[in-house]
Amino acid sequence: MPASSTWLVSMYCVVETAHLLQDPDTAARAYALLRPFADLPVVASLGVACFGSAHHSLGMAALTTGDLPTAVEHLRAAVRGNLALGHWLAAALSRWRLGQALALRDGARDQAAAREQAAAAREARELGMVLPAVVGRSSAGQDGCRLRRHGRHWQVELGGRLALVDHSVGMGHLATLVANPGREILAADLAAGAWPREPEGGSVQPLLDEQARDTYRQRLGRLEAEIDELESMNDLERAAGLRLEREWLVAELAAATGIGGRARPFTGSEERARIAVGKAIRRALARISAVDPAIGEELRATVQTGLRCCYRPR
Repeated sequence: MPASSTWLVSMYCVVETAHLLQDPDTAARAYALLRPFADLPVVASLGVACFGSAHHSLGMAALTTGDLPTAVEHLRAAVRGNLALGHWLAAALSRWRLGQALALRDGARDQAAAREQAAAAREARELGMVLPAVVGRSSAGQDGCRLRRHGRHWQVELGGRLALVDHSVGMGHLATLVANPGREILAADLAAGAWPREPEGGSVQPLLDEQARDTYRQRLGRLEAEIDELESMNDLERAAGLRLEREWLVAELAAATGIGGRARPFTGSEERARIAVGKAIRRALARISAVDPAIGEELRATVQTGLRCCYRPR
């Protein structure tokens, strides 16, 4: 946006909108633009309106990105700045948001959070203002985790807490498990991207019927015997041709029997997938723990890895 006498007010609105939409990428960009103006009041045009300290918008941007320590720091500064301005409405709003940030950072039962929220509610009643509701956070009684992709980041929500984590293969696997709570998914299917999805509108016909699968398996058995015989006779050229046919049959059977009808390699692939998927998920959990240890600890206790992976919320 062009620099003008209404730029700060426009940025205030951008931050509030990003919070309502739970758009951490926009909030992060707005934070970077607003940071040099942290100690200024947000004034429209030639002083016709004042929205309070710019620290409030910075705090809201940090809250939206999941950077709770930074959000608390800015919102505390916003309360002080708004009291110094004599802007009681803005002070009550910043105090209310500060209480929310403290509750997300330290837990809903945190005494400091409760004090700030109670004081804000009292001030709002006296001023006749309506305080905004909490947006985009799980309620205290809601079980389970939620993951949402925002460009190069994942937003992880659990138990009223929020963390923003960089994208990785493991985060993709974790999102699949979280989207299917209690459902075991083969590591090979996660690695292939062939996770289970509910079909739209009725049952799905199998790619191969039972008779065709039996025929394929019988042919595979004969191929194995023929390949062994040719190799013992050192007829490597014909053996190579039969191996190509065997690989095609294996791929056809894998496609027919894999979840979602996608091909899954057979021999040895399950163990390789177990190791690769397990490592990727553990790296993703380490990234989450680095941002929010409480979320990371809970996910470590509820995510199972192995040949079959599963998320079982408590």
